[in-house]
Amino acid sequence: MTVRKALILAAGSGSRLGRLTENIPKPMLRVHNRPVLETHVRRLAAAGVWDIWINLHHAPGAIRDYFGDGSRFGVQIHYSEEERLLGTAGALHKVASEFCSGLFFVVYGDNYIELDYGALGAGRRGLVTILAHHSDCVGDTGVVEVAADNRILRLLEKPAPGAGLSHWVNAGVYVCQPAMLDYLPPGESDFARDIFPRMLQDRCELYAAISPVPVGSLDTPEMLAATDPLWVAQIGAGKTGARRAAWFPNVAAVADFDLERAKVLAGACGARAVSRWEEAVDDDRVRIVSVATTNNLLAPVAQRALEMGRHVLVENPAALHSSDLEPLVRLARERELVYQAGFNYRFHPATARAKSLLREGAIGRLLHGSARHGHGEPELAVGGVLLDQGVHLIDLVRWFSGDELAAVEAALRTDHALAWLDLRGGARFSLEISTTQWKNLFYFELVGERGAIVIEGLGGSYGPERLTLIRRPENLGVPEVETETFDDPDRCWLAQWEAMERAIRCGEEVDGSAADSLACLHTVEACRQSSDERKMVTL
Repeated sequence: MTVRKALILAAGSGSRLGRLTENIPKPMLRVHNRPVLETHVRRLAAAGVWDIWINLHHAPGAIRDYFGDGSRFGVQIHYSEEERLLGTAGALHKVASEFCSGLFFVVYGDNYIELDYGALGAGRRGLVTILAHHSDCVGDTGVVEVAADNRILRLLEKPAPGAGLSHWVNAGVYVCQPAMLDYLPPGESDFARDIFPRMLQDRCELYAAISPVPVGSLDTPEMLAATDPLWVAQIGAGKTGARRAAWFPNVAAVADFDLERAKVLAGACGARAVSRWEEAVDDDRVRIVSVATTNNLLAPVAQRALEMGRHVLVENPAALHSSDLEPLVRLARERELVYQAGFNYRFHPATARAKSLLREGAIGRLLHGSARHGHGEPELAVGGVLLDQGVHLIDLVRWFSGDELAAVEAALRTDHALAWLDLRGGARFSLEISTTQWKNLFYFELVGERGAIVIEGLGGSYGPERLTLIRRPENLGVPEVETETFDDPDRCWLAQWEAMERAIRCGEEVDGSAADSLACLHTVEACRQSSDERKMVTL
C-alpha cells in the first residue's frame, strides 16, 4: 500500500539555537542552502505523498508564507496551529480524523535526512515502523533496543550517561497504521515518553527500519554545524584576510600569491595553503569564499565563486567599477546566494549603538552630518582613497539615514577627497577622506532635530572607540551629554561573521550586501564626475 499522507512536526521554538531561531521555526533553518522542512516536503512528494499536514506554533508565518498551499511543490499542504505546544503525539491527536484511513508518515521536521520515503513505506512492518540510525552520542535523543528481527524491545528517551540501551537512535520518522491512533490521549503527549512504551506494554508490534542515509539533528549550533559545516576558502592572507579567518569556524584552504604567507595563516587555522586562488575556490568542501585581495581581483574571484554556487564575503569596494559588480549582484540574487560586502564598520559596537539610538528616535529627524577618516600611511589601494576608505563612510551615511543619495559634489585627489552628499529626504553630509592625515582618525557626527550623536575612534591606533549622545533641551539650555567607551572594537569581525551565518542559515537579508557596495560604487563614480566637471551630479 502506498503512503499518501504525512504529518510533519514543525512547532518547536528551537530555543537552544539562540538567535538563529528568533524569527523562524527550527525546521526552516537552511541545510545545504535549503530549509530542512523543504527537503522533507520535496522527498515526500517524490514518494507519492500528496496530502501533508504541518503543525505550527513558533513563528508560524515563516512556514505559511514559504510553502503556501503546497502547489509549488506538487502537494497539498494543510496547517494545524497550536496555541500551546501539544507534544509530538498530541500534535497527531489534534488532526487524527485526517489519518483514519491508510498508512501515513509522521516526520520530525527538524531532523535533516535525505530519505527515500517510498522505500521506507514499502518496507514497513507492525503497527508502527520507527526509522533508526546509529549514533555514538545518545544522551540528547531517544534510544531504541532492537532485536535480531528488528522488533523494538524498549525505548529510552535521553538516557543518562552509561544508561543507554544501544547506539540505535530514533531518527524521528514513523510509518503508522491508523489503529495506532487509538493510543493517543487528548491534550499534550509525546511518542517516545508516553505512546510507544504503552504500546509495547500492550505487546503491539513496533519495528525499527535502519536508515540507509545519515541523520542530522539540529538541536544546537554545534549539531547544526556538524550536519552542515560551513567550510570557508580564504583568498588573501594579508592583514584583513587573517582577521577574517580567525573567526571562521572551518577554514578549508588559504590562498595567497605569497605561498609562505598563506602557509602561516593556514597553519593557524588548520587549513591547506595554496598559491592559486582558483584551487581554493574549487575545493569541493567549500561553501563560502572570503575575498580579501587587491581591489582588481575582488570581482573576478567573487564571480568564479558565485558561478560555483558558493556564498561570498568580499572586502570593499567589491569591484573597481559598478559595471563589474552589477552582473554579480544579479547572479547572486538569481541563485539565492549570500553575497556580503566587508562593511565591518557597521558592526563596530559604537556604530551599532548609534544605529539603535537613531531607530529609537533619540535625536529626532536626521538633519545633517559630517565625517572624517584618514591615516598617516600613504599606501593607496587601486582606485584611490575615495574607493578605499571612502566607501565605508558612504555606506554609513546610507545605513544610518536609511535613505538613498539624490546628488553629490566632490573635489578629489588620489590621496585626499572631499565630498558632499545630499539625501532624498533632505539631509546633507560632508565627508573628508585622506591618506595624508598626521595620525589615524575616525570621526562621524550625526545631527538631528533633538540632539546629536558623535562617534570617535575605531580602537588601536585610531584611539578608543567612543560614542557621545547629546540631547538638546526644549528650552535650548545646556545640553545633556552621555559618553560610552567600547573596549572590544575588534569584535566587529565576529559580529559580521555571525550576521553572515544567520543570512545563510535563516534566509535573512544580509546586513551590508554587495548590493550596498554597488550603491556606494555608483556614488564614487558620481563623485569622480563631479570633481572632473566641477559641478553637482544627480544620481
